[in-house]
Amino acid sequence: MLVTTAESFYISGIAKVDEQLLILLDLEKALSSEALAKLVRRAEEAPAVAIVEETDAGEAETGEEAAPDTEGPEASEETGPAEAGDVAPDLDIELLETTFEAVAPRGEELVEYFYEQLFERYPDVQPLFAEVDMSEQRAKLLSALVTVVASLRHPEELAEHLEALGRRHAGYGVLPEHYAAVGEVLLDALASIAGDAWTPEAEQAWTDAYAVISGIMVEAALALEE
Repeated sequence: MLVTTAESFYISGIAKVDEQLLILLDLEKALSSEALAKLVRRAEEAPAVAIVEETDAGEAETGEEAAPDTEGPEASEETGPAEAGDVAPDLDIELLETTFEAVAPRGEELVEYFYEQLFERYPDVQPLFAEVDMSEQRAKLLSALVTVVASLRHPEELAEHLEALGRRHAGYGVLPEHYAAVGEVLLDALASIAGDAWTPEAEQAWTDAYAVISGIMVEAALALEE
C-alpha cells in the first residue's frame, strides 16, 4: 500500500508501466457506499468544481461556481493561463515520475512534514487553515500531488485542473506571494523524503515543474479580478 489516507483510501498503490505512472484503485472500495456518499456530499457542496474538490484547501464556499463558464476551454485558448501543449513542454517528466515513485511510499510523512515546516517558517499563512481539519487537508495535498504527477503526460487535462485549483484557492484567500513560500517548503519536503533519489537533476526538475504549476494557478486566480 503506497498511499493510505482518509481521502484516498481506495488507492491501492502507484505503479510505473513503461513510461506511464499509473494509480492503482481498489474498485470495491472506490464503489463502496462510503466512497459514493463522499462524492455525493462534495457534488452538493460545490457541483461546478466537484472534479477538483479533493485537492482544494478547506470546505469554504467561495461563490466561484460560475467561474468555469467564463474561463472555459474556448476562453483559455485565447487568454487563459496555459494553452494546450504548453503546460509541460520542457519538463523532465520521466525524472519527476521516478522521484515521486521514491516519495510515494512515505506520502503521509511527506505532507505532515510539509505543513509542519510551512507553519513554522511562514506563520502568517496559518490563519488560512483556521477552519480546516488538517488530517483531511494533508490527505487532499497528497491526492493533489498524485493527480498532478499522473497528469503530466496529459497537458490539456493538467492545465484545466490547475486553472480550477488556482481559481478555487483565490477564494480561500491564497495570494500570489504565498506560492513562493509553498514552493520552497514543498521542495524541501520532497528532498527530505526522497533521500538518494533527490539528485541535483531531480531538484531542478521539480523546481521547473513547480514554476509551471504555480504560474498557471496564479494567472487563473488573477484572471478572476479582471
